[in-house]
Amino acid sequence: MLHVYENGTCGPHDTESWALYAGEDDYNIKNPCCVLNNYGFWSQLTLTDQAQAGFNYLFTNKKGRSRYVTFMRLLASAVRAKPAAFAIELYNEPMSFHSYDLVATWQECYEVIQKEVPGMLVGVMAIGEASLSWWETIISPFQYYWLRRQPYLFFAFHWYGNPSSRAEAVTNAQWYSDNRRMPALMTEFMNCVMQDEVEKAGIGWLYWHYSSYCKQDGNWGACICGWASGESTRNCPATK
Repeated sequence: MLHVYENGTCGPHDTESWALYAGEDDYNIKNPCCVLNNYGFWSQLTLTDQAQAGFNYLFTNKKGRSRYVTFMRLLASAVRAKPAAFAIELYNEPMSFHSYDLVATWQECYEVIQKEVPGMLVGVMAIGEASLSWWETIISPFQYYWLRRQPYLFFAFHWYGNPSSRAEAVTNAQWYSDNRRMPALMTEFMNCVMQDEVEKAGIGWLYWHYSSYCKQDGNWGACICGWASGESTRNCPATK
């Protein structure tokens, strides 16, 4: 839930307050709206005017999409000779409500990545972070046709408690895998039980650690090593 000051500033439509210090390196710790919301998850910003404008620019606007596709091409080129970089997840937890434009952007990105690094795996998601049920992320049959024909795509999903049932999350991921005809890979999570669940279902995983901005010894805004919602010492036991 987005945090707003008592006088109403920093609400989802208050773009003026959100724009203060825009472009500065330390925007995240100087802007009053960021200061108020730095402790929560980014998803609370999803429905702000600026967030939706950003999604629309990247996926719907021709110029914005072209720039994003170019960025993906350059990224692929930069990691061409790095064996550890086996895949690119196209967009982290996209919250665009224009599914046709979103998939069209995926297609353009996929094509330029394959030209730069033939055979590189490319991850696509549903809407947001989770493996939501199919009816929440309906796309056109024509787009399914494209998704099913690409040999290097995989379905990427994250699990931080949504859906609340781990079994449901796994079932949904399997549905996307079956219907899009691509393997599934859980690319973010912080729950050892969920790790075991996806392994039993034959789904791969990548452990990833989230840290939000927090106050710690005067280094506010520098939490990059496992503070906040994560645990820097977390180490899931090996599963059999």
